[in-house]
Amino acid sequence: MKKTAITGFSVIILIILLGGTVLSEDSLTISGQVQSLDVGDPPIIGATVQAWNQGNWISSDVLSGDAGAFTLSGLGAGPGYQIFAWLDNTFIDLATTFIVILADYNGLMLELIPKTMWDEKLGQYDPTSGYLYGTVWGGEDSPVEGAAVLVYDANDEFLPNENFTIRYFDQGLNLDPALDATSANGMFLITLPNAALDETNTDPGTANYPHPHYKDLKITAQKDGWTFLPLNVTGPARVFPFNDSARSGIVTVAEVSGSEIPIFPEEDNNDQDDDGDGGGGGGGCFISSAGW
Repeated sequence: MKKTAITGFSVIILIILLGGTVLSEDSLTISGQVQSLDVGDPPIIGATVQAWNQGNWISSDVLSGDAGAFTLSGLGAGPGYQIFAWLDNTFIDLATTFIVILADYNGLMLELIPKTMWDEKLGQYDPTSGYLYGTVWGGEDSPVEGAAVLVYDANDEFLPNENFTIRYFDQGLNLDPALDATSANGMFLITLPNAALDETNTDPGTANYPHPHYKDLKITAQKDGWTFLPLNVTGPARVFPFNDSARSGIVTVAEVSGSEIPIFPEEDNNDQDDDGDGGGGGGGCFISSAGW
């Protein structure tokens, strides 16, 4: 599968403010493309794309046009945005994680999964559960194999095991219940049953919010020799049950980033202190450092 076919569901955007640029309020745009997560990644024309921020839909929704292209305008700089995309009951809707927008952004890829593909690959969609799809990355175009995903609530506390199920994708992009860590594609799926989606919706304008119940999750991963972003710098992923009979389902996306811990070689024997000279000791030094 191409990287766009993976990262279409695995979008976390941090857009850096352009140096010296003065931005007026609500002057920013996000543009990109809506595609189907199907063979050949065909574009989807006529999909609705809309931004949600701090309790309100931002501006009006837009429809994807030729080649699935769309542009959302009238956005203000700041955190807390989610981008929603949907078409009809033949596709599973997409909701990104919370993102930060500080400058115009071009190239946001939103890939909707066909309902038939979901049912074939992942099992029958359950509208009373919430789903979070993600990928563990070790750099651009480098998914991490052998990473165990850890699930926390919004308060950085472990989510009780009975509140979720986590499964990993094999190389054929099928969920394999025998896997306890990521395969070479780095992909995983977290499912929360309805009983775990019990947080009160504190967003203003509750009646207009697409889903009255949700769960905010934070995720990281672990693998020997690797370090991953700590929870206090990762954004939450809001996981929804699905309650719109006009459409087929919804999945929230998330992404985990990590890096190998560099191991510095032992000192060369010629550089070690002589015994009994009062020196500070020789080789065997191990320094653990993390690059984010």
